Parts: sequence; structure tokens; C-alpha cells
Amino acid sequence: MARRIRVLIMPEHFLAFRKLMPKDERLGETYGEWMLRHSDELARRETTQVAVTPDEFESYCLQLGQVPSYSVLEALAAKKAREAT
Repeated sequence: MARRIRVLIMPEHFLAFRKLMPKDERLGETYGEWMLRHSDELARRETTQVAVTPDEFESYCLQLGQVPSYSVLEALAAKKAREAT
């Protein structure tokens, strides 16, 4: 079974991600809300968590010419997971 890749946001980085994606509902208003929304996914054994920093995310968006969004954040996490193997 293939492992699912999920973004891991560190608590100290959450506000920076909120500034980058102020209207993205998948992020939530608070870190606690984000954790609650994604806790089931993050707890699954078949899930690989990939930490992403706001700086690398912003740089990735600029390289791609994309507006920061949760979808682009997930794409970066998947890219990092592939590069780590």
C-alpha cells in the first residue's frame, strides 16, 4: 500500500502560513483548528508526514509562479518526500 503524504506544520510556523494563505479554509484560523481538521490523517500509519517551513513554501511558490495555496503546499510536501527517498 502506498503511503499518503501529508503536510506537517510546526506550531511556530502556523502564523506565517496564515499570512501566506489568509483565505485558504483548509488551513483554518488557528493551529488547533488545523490540527483538529487533519488529526485523523496525521495519525494513520500509512501516512508520511513532511515538515514544510514558510520560507521554503514561499520560495517554491515563487519558482512555480503560483499563488500560495494549500494545494501547492501539499505538492511541495510530496516533492520533498520523493527527494528524500
